[in-house]
Amino acid sequence: MAFYETLQTMKKVVLFLLPLFLWAHPPTWTTPWFTGPLLAPSASTSPRGVVTWQPYLFVTNSYGVFTQDWGREKTPNTWVIQPLVDVTYGLTPFMDIEATPVFSYTLREGSSAVRMNDTPLFIGFQVLRDQEGGWMPDLRITLQQLFPLGQYDHLNPKKKGTDGSGKGSYRTGINFNFQKIFKIAEEHYFRLRTSCGTFFYSSPPHIQGLSSYGGASDTNGKIYPGERFDLFVSGEYTITHQWGFAFDTLYVLELKDRFTGKRGTTSKGKVARVGESIRQQISFAPAVEYNFSENFGIIGGAWFTLAGQNAPQFFTGTLSAVISY
Repeated sequence: MAFYETLQTMKKVVLFLLPLFLWAHPPTWTTPWFTGPLLAPSASTSPRGVVTWQPYLFVTNSYGVFTQDWGREKTPNTWVIQPLVDVTYGLTPFMDIEATPVFSYTLREGSSAVRMNDTPLFIGFQVLRDQEGGWMPDLRITLQQLFPLGQYDHLNPKKKGTDGSGKGSYRTGINFNFQKIFKIAEEHYFRLRTSCGTFFYSSPPHIQGLSSYGGASDTNGKIYPGERFDLFVSGEYTITHQWGFAFDTLYVLELKDRFTGKRGTTSKGKVARVGESIRQQISFAPAVEYNFSENFGIIGGAWFTLAGQNAPQFFTGTLSAVISY
């Protein structure tokens, strides 16, 4: 009986101490939760039948431009509030479809406008899958089609450019999205993402009057947009199972536009400028994320320019969530 009573007492002690032990030493986990990063595209397709919603809110202040010699010039503040929803649906185990409808409210020097922006559609194909302990990363190749739903010409001079929300060009491109997860410590993981993409075809829109490409009220002709190249280097680090830090580094290169037709004349009697010369821009976006589960997380951070050539300077505050089911 004494032995039995001792055993029961030990059992009670263990049951009493077990919650304290688990609190001090939580069970290890092997599947990290990630929500971000803010900008770099995903390198893994959504599973078949799974829908992923990612609403965003961008609030941007463009306050200057980078000059031809990579200098800086101040311009009047242009504020843009831009909500969008990125929706991805898994069609097969290796293919998905993704769309991102975008609207924007733009405010500049007392003038404002609400417009829809150009909208991209992606078809993604899973080519490689990350192998734990191996060298192989995830690779998702996406074919991209940009639909010119934004306003790009016949702009109102009184709107001071706030009504220009698109480029008027059907643009077709391809993106190569890579990612690899590295286990740093028992409960800490780092996910590296790199992505490179280009628009290899852009239809030449016909422009009349003042447009997103410049010009004047009597401008009339065709614009041939320069090719665009994007390069992302991004990462995420799991601080805890729920909390994480993310960052994006983005380099954008846009080649010179070409115009044929009548350039028009400005109010000062000068020949209007239509199209841009070569543009380059380097930006950075740090963020903090909180993951409620494997299928639901939120992320918020900033996005700002570091350097550039013939490109705008801006600072953006961003908030987003990811929901999969």
